[in-house]
Amino acid sequence: MVKINLLKLFGKMGLNVRMRESEKALLHVLEDISVNLSEALVMGAVGLVGRGTVFHTPYKGESDLAASKGGLPFDPSNNHKYAKIIVIGTKQKEETAGLVAMALERAAHDALVMVALENDWGGKGLDKLLASFGCPADHFSKHKSRVVWTSSSQFADPATIDKALKAAALHRRADGEWTEAGVFSFEKLDRGTALLIETLNKSRADIFTIAGHGADFGCGIGDLSKYILKNFDVVKKLTVIDHDSRAVSCARLNLEEFGTRTGALWADIASNDPLPRGLDFVVMNPPFHQGKQQRIDLGQAFISKAAESLRANSTLLIVANVHLPYEEKLKEDFKDIMVLQSKDGFKIIQAKRK
Repeated sequence: MVKINLLKLFGKMGLNVRMRESEKALLHVLEDISVNLSEALVMGAVGLVGRGTVFHTPYKGESDLAASKGGLPFDPSNNHKYAKIIVIGTKQKEETAGLVAMALERAAHDALVMVALENDWGGKGLDKLLASFGCPADHFSKHKSRVVWTSSSQFADPATIDKALKAAALHRRADGEWTEAGVFSFEKLDRGTALLIETLNKSRADIFTIAGHGADFGCGIGDLSKYILKNFDVVKKLTVIDHDSRAVSCARLNLEEFGTRTGALWADIASNDPLPRGLDFVVMNPPFHQGKQQRIDLGQAFISKAAESLRANSTLLIVANVHLPYEEKLKEDFKDIMVLQSKDGFKIIQAKRK
């Protein structure tokens, strides 16, 4: 069957070894209505990127992967219109709506706009979402996902598009911090980071050393770094690092007041991207999911990279879910491993570089 060949083809191309269920469903639709990806704009994922495809993703690792497979990066500065646009939605409804709005804005007359999303992330509401923009849509369900598409993008309501774009764009969080739909903890401070901040506030200074030059691996919008820079005058410089370019941009804005005491780096920590070396401390709240799949190896990769970045006897502080066995990984390069606090399903681990 051609459908099976498509799935095998994308697997052999190595475009996304962990293809999402919504992408698998989308492949079936692409075959059924005879659509190829040449000169298509693909937004929100790289699993469907091929030679000649224009891709839109804020993630460093995905950008590199897509480019290596012949994809072309999306240039938001030009007003090119596309005849084929594919959106892979996310679990954040504001981000998905924003991507759809951007797709409709960039669609040529009678363009094909397709949107795919897992049901438990909001896929069942995709028909209603397209209808809210004024676009009648067809739909298909498979792999516990929904795929909807329209060739009537020219009927989309400009005011609705503008509203969705603004909701997904850079804006102030309720607490005043700069944020953007799609970034980690974009609505409020996440519980794990809050626990680490609480730990830093309560623990004795002789338990941990936060001083000199450090880095925040997977910084998000910079919540943890802002607390450290405000409360630890002995920190000379703190570099925030994230693979999401939007998070790095937000963190830069949120840390502007600290001037030269902070720096920002867009890098994929789990890859071979160059990272700072000779650091005095590293703090991190590493991801442990990619999509819906638990990825303990991501946290383990963060730990390995921290070991490379830290000098001997320097400090590593980690936020982790209580069930994640990071202590075993830490034993490879670290000593004096201890859990400083455990609460609300999270634990704070400190370790010293050997």
